[in-house]
Amino acid sequence: MDDNLPIPTVPQVLHRELLEQLSNKINAYLQQDNCNQVVAQVNENSTKFSTLYNQLNHHYQQAQANSRHLEDHMNYLSQQLQQITKLDHDLAILDQLNNSQPDKVYTSSTTHVLLDDLIIPDLPLVKQLYDIVLEMKAIKDTISLIGGGFDSQSEIINDSNMDMCVKTVRNLGRELFWLELTKNEVAKVMSLH
Repeated sequence: MDDNLPIPTVPQVLHRELLEQLSNKINAYLQQDNCNQVVAQVNENSTKFSTLYNQLNHHYQQAQANSRHLEDHMNYLSQQLQQITKLDHDLAILDQLNNSQPDKVYTSSTTHVLLDDLIIPDLPLVKQLYDIVLEMKAIKDTISLIGGGFDSQSEIINDSNMDMCVKTVRNLGRELFWLELTKNEVAKVMSLH
C-alpha cells in the first residue's frame, strides 16, 4: 500500500447530517415511555438497595454487639472455670492432708485443728448438758429483756403489767435454779467438776 494516498474526507454537510440523525435518534429514544420506565425502575431499585443496605447494616451492628456480649460471657466463664479448677486442686490437697493426718482436720493447707480440741456431743449426757446450758442462757436473756437489760430494747415491765412481769420472772428464776442444779449433777457424773 502506498502511504501517500490522500484520506477521503466526508463533506461538511454530510457530516452535519449524520450528527443530526444521531442526535434525533438519541432524543427519540429518551422521549419514549420505555426510557421513563427504565428510570423509574432504576429509582425503585435504588430505594430497595438502600433499604436493604440499612437492614443489613443494622443486622451487622447487632451481630457485632452479640459477638462482644458472647466474648464477655466467654471471659466470665473462663474465669469461673479457672477458679473452680483452683478450688478443686485445693480440695484435692486438703483431702490428701486430712487422709495422711488422722488426728487433725485441715481447713487450708496451712491451717488445721486437732481432733482432740473438737467437742462432739456423741454421748447422751453431753447433749443433755448442752441443752441445759442453752436453756439457761435463754432464760437469763428473757429476764434481762423484761428488765430492760438490752441496749437496743426498752424494758418491758411497767405499771400496767407489773404483776404479770414479776410472776414471770419468779417462775423463770425457779426454772433457772433447777436447771443449775441439774447442770451441776450432770457435770459431776461426767467428772467435769
